[in-house]
Amino acid sequence: MAYKFNFILKILTLMTFDLVLPFVTILIYLNTNGFNGWNFYQIMLFQGIFITINSVDRMFFQRVDWSLSYDVRSGHFDRYLLYPINTLLYISFTNFGIEHIAD
Repeated sequence: MAYKFNFILKILTLMTFDLVLPFVTILIYLNTNGFNGWNFYQIMLFQGIFITINSVDRMFFQRVDWSLSYDVRSGHFDRYLLYPINTLLYISFTNFGIEHIAD
């Protein structure tokens, strides 16, 4: 991130999303019978796994589509195909989103 305020704002926004989901679940369980067949701890575990998988996806793959289309248009993608490593793996790790670690 180029600007410190933008970085902080993005982290706060992403963390807010990840904190609202469990809070809504707590409100549902306090005011209703909950979800049929699921107890509170199972739902919280499910949401924790979802948030973890979603943040890993954001870290590695969120910017791949933008950079891949740019590389194809600019002619840089041919260079990636000649590297002796997996092309998708290389593109995923070169577009790592450090700001999503806070998720």
